[in-house]
Amino acid sequence: MIRQHWPTTHPAQLYRPEHHQNTFNTNTPPGKKDTSIKNEIFDNTKQPSHLDRIDTSLAKASAAGIDISKTNLPAGIVTHPDLVHSFTFNADTNTWSIGGKNVSYLSPFKVGAAIPSDQPPLTFFSLTHENWVPHVSLPANAAHDDVIIFSSSANKRVTITSKDLHPVTSQVVGKNEKLVFRYSAPERRWKAENVENVENKTKPPVPPEKSVVQPPRITDRKDVQRVVTNGPKTVVALTDTNTPAHLQLPKQANNRDRITVTSSARTPVSIDAENINNPGAMKLASGQSYDFMYFDKNKKWELLSGPRTYYSAARLNNGNVPDLTTPKTFIDINSKDWQSTINLPSGAINGSRIIIQSKSELAGTINYGTAKETLKPGETISFKVNEQGQWTRDTVTIDLLLLYSDKARKRLGGEGMHTRLTEGLKLTNEALENSGANFRFRSTAMKEIPAKSHWQYLKDPINDLRSDQTVKSMRDNLKADGIYYEGTEIGGGLGYVGPVNDFTLSVGSIDAPTTVMRHELGHNMGVQHGGESRSYNQGYSKFRTVMGGNDIPFYSTPHRYTPDGQPLGIDNEIDAVRTMNQLSARVAGLR
Repeated sequence: MIRQHWPTTHPAQLYRPEHHQNTFNTNTPPGKKDTSIKNEIFDNTKQPSHLDRIDTSLAKASAAGIDISKTNLPAGIVTHPDLVHSFTFNADTNTWSIGGKNVSYLSPFKVGAAIPSDQPPLTFFSLTHENWVPHVSLPANAAHDDVIIFSSSANKRVTITSKDLHPVTSQVVGKNEKLVFRYSAPERRWKAENVENVENKTKPPVPPEKSVVQPPRITDRKDVQRVVTNGPKTVVALTDTNTPAHLQLPKQANNRDRITVTSSARTPVSIDAENINNPGAMKLASGQSYDFMYFDKNKKWELLSGPRTYYSAARLNNGNVPDLTTPKTFIDINSKDWQSTINLPSGAINGSRIIIQSKSELAGTINYGTAKETLKPGETISFKVNEQGQWTRDTVTIDLLLLYSDKARKRLGGEGMHTRLTEGLKLTNEALENSGANFRFRSTAMKEIPAKSHWQYLKDPINDLRSDQTVKSMRDNLKADGIYYEGTEIGGGLGYVGPVNDFTLSVGSIDAPTTVMRHELGHNMGVQHGGESRSYNQGYSKFRTVMGGNDIPFYSTPHRYTPDGQPLGIDNEIDAVRTMNQLSARVAGLR
């Protein structure tokens, strides 16, 4: 079966990060009961259930069934009575936690020692022994009657400062104390209000979507700080005054909760691999960031984006790869900085990967543990650390014979054709890397062949090349597993849906984008267009993956995600990577 692909002009629609607000997630996970309560049907004579939610204002709270004395608001506080808040009931503490877009929960670990000015009307700022700074400054600006509530369980005191504070003396919050500040717009100053101590009260305020409080201190690892989520999106901003040695994500969270960790600190921070799916080495240096999202399907955090490390072989001392600091490390080898041997580091963290890409005409050796691999000219090999802490080869190599016609060379030149085919192969392997495929393509040679006189459409060369004895001889001599051809014929691209030995063949036109190669080679690896298969061997048209529109550099897979956390495939329904991974060893063994 031949699949045809025409050039597309559709713009990419994927990379538009979702706008997050500090609001409740009203989506009910499959198989779970929606326990949120609508105001109009709430019976305030009944005891609320765990995680029941009511959206109402402070002025109407009593009528909605909420006892204000059983919320995490300090007793007697009055703030913006007509603003709508979301109240979530915690059966363990018999209290309602206030939240919604008009409320924020902050800590030194999240915003550092200075509270930003763009806060909602009600802000909770909490300190603990592990999450503490000596001084906190109030925002320079706020709206009239905005309130900030400080609470602390830390052993050390914290001083609250502001040039617009009244009285002008600094305010101090000690252990198990609360302090409330209210902003007066006419006077342009913050005023302190005394409230009751925290002692003998309920647990400190919890994030509005969570039913648990901050985990206890980790006594066996005093250098570890566990992140506590604060709604659907939590931003952790590390600074020089707030830099733990190790950062750990929470064991549990709500589905699709997101944590972004950034740093401006001079000291790197390690992110523990615990609780993370597909972990690896993760150190956070100044100017870097990691973005995680929690998924119920595997009860783990997924890394959506993070830094990568790049080396040229010339930068490696005696070919030794330094200790890893990011999940992926790329090493480029070309003829100018060629190294005969690359030595992978010992003691790397489970899941860490090193991708070695050769652009050299010379072979090399890769040593890992007691094993070694030969890196062929033009080959890309990925290595991964397994659960036993050992390096293993993570990819097989499929060799291609790349052909172009004499007519194509006359239009673009020989160098132009080599550049074009090299670019197409690079984009193909990048998409395979992005998607988690277990193979890479390598060019065994680029050869010019004469275009036959009757070749007008791409269907003509694809029909003739499979039986052309000269081409078959070249393929056999080079031990190429497949063939990709580019010429001047009419069309975008064609490829046999394989793999079948002599049918591992695809063709493209020089009038089409270089991304056509990755699409047609996907057909050779057994994948069809989105919606054209009754099985999972298809692209995902919704996100226009390589085989579903070819707008983004990903093959469909439920194990990779858009920037806003949407899976790029559906388990057992849309999964091009699964199809290709099952066939890769077979295709790699064709020659």
